[in-house]
Amino acid sequence: MFIALVPLSGCALFSGGDAEADGIPSRPIAKVMKVRESKPKREPRSKLGNHSPYEVFGKTYHVLKTAEGYDETGIASWYGTKFHGRKTSSGEVYDVYKLSAAHRSLPLPTWVKVTNLENKRTLVVRVNDRGPFKGGRIIDLSYAAAVKLGVFPKGTAKVRVQAIPLAKSSKRRNDRDYNNASRQGSYFVQAGVFKDETNAAQLEARLKGQDLGSISTSPADSLFRVLLGPFATRSEAENAQLALQASFGIRALIIH
Repeated sequence: MFIALVPLSGCALFSGGDAEADGIPSRPIAKVMKVRESKPKREPRSKLGNHSPYEVFGKTYHVLKTAEGYDETGIASWYGTKFHGRKTSSGEVYDVYKLSAAHRSLPLPTWVKVTNLENKRTLVVRVNDRGPFKGGRIIDLSYAAAVKLGVFPKGTAKVRVQAIPLAKSSKRRNDRDYNNASRQGSYFVQAGVFKDETNAAQLEARLKGQDLGSISTSPADSLFRVLLGPFATRSEAENAQLALQASFGIRALIIH
């Protein structure tokens, strides 16, 4: 069996949340706190950093085939200026002021939501590096991510890491389909309207499998509507509307 060695350019290989060892950036924390989250989007796998299995310090690791359903709780650490400007395992350049992270097994790149279980702060970060390889730690955060989550200056914290579903818009219902169904007397339940297709896809993925009926995304006038239906009667649509309110807190609109 061939085991690939992770390039030593991977930033998080030797990191560990130690302020003295990893280096603290000079930018004021107040400015770092203003760094904005990026919107998750579907991306192809990186050509680098996804070999599986691979070996580091004599231990073998496997890269997951997909990030779908990934949900793990463990210890997070961070890495700083010691690695700033160096290439990550994916070949991208590490920037301490961007919201990124390193993980041992998630495909590169993967978008994840990280929740600091000690203070309940949450943050969306992009995994583009390998690590950490110190025992008991599941994710290495960039300095900026650590600051915003409250992992810095403490160094480590217990977190929950969840992969963000980025569903393909495979069943998009266009305006013609929607209008035809409406003319036939059908009802739809509008669960949400978004300017960004990725946000619509995330809601669609969240609702699927919840026994709510057919779910699709309809592009219209530069907006993306997440629709349930069509339903043959208003009563069926109202049942779906109530289910959205009860299970997800969504105040949906019935369209006829």
